[in-house]
Amino acid sequence: MTLAIATGYSATGVVLPLVSHDRYGTEAVLAAAVTAYTVGALLGALLIARWRPRAQGWAALAGLALYGFTLLSLLLPVHPVFVVAAYALAGVGIELFNVPWFTATQREVAPDKLARVSCVHGGVLRRTRGGRIGALFS
Repeated sequence: MTLAIATGYSATGVVLPLVSHDRYGTEAVLAAAVTAYTVGALLGALLIARWRPRAQGWAALAGLALYGFTLLSLLLPVHPVFVVAAYALAGVGIELFNVPWFTATQREVAPDKLARVSCVHGGVLRRTRGGRIGALFS
């Protein structure tokens, strides 16, 4: 998961605005991709709330792997629709991973250790320095 965050989130967070502006000449691709990601995440959360795969771990990893399409869509010279579709697919996939991951964490980690595990996972691994600094002032 750390590898996915380091290579996926970080790269797309930097590259998407650049590709949107430099390749397509508009920030509309950036706005559409981020919106598609959010809508995809909502749909993914609804899907995983109802669907119980037999092998939840493999289904979660397959969902996480869908994030790779965002990198491909930014790397290859494709129509903007493919960029937006890749982000929608990534949104679905990330929730197919997140819901079982956090549910398993809540179920498997002892209650007296849960705050520490959640802090390390949510605070250190998943947030940028700017996000952590911003959280101090919110």
